[in-house]
Amino acid sequence: MELTPKAMEITPKAWEIEIFLFISLIHKEEKA
Repeated sequence: MELTPKAMEITPKAWEIEIFLFISLIHKEEKA
């Protein structure tokens, strides 16, 4: 399965968002 250049650009950004949301969730749990 080949990824187009556009897909390659989107994927890293999607991972950054996933990680950012995950970290935000952890910080909320710690403060709660």
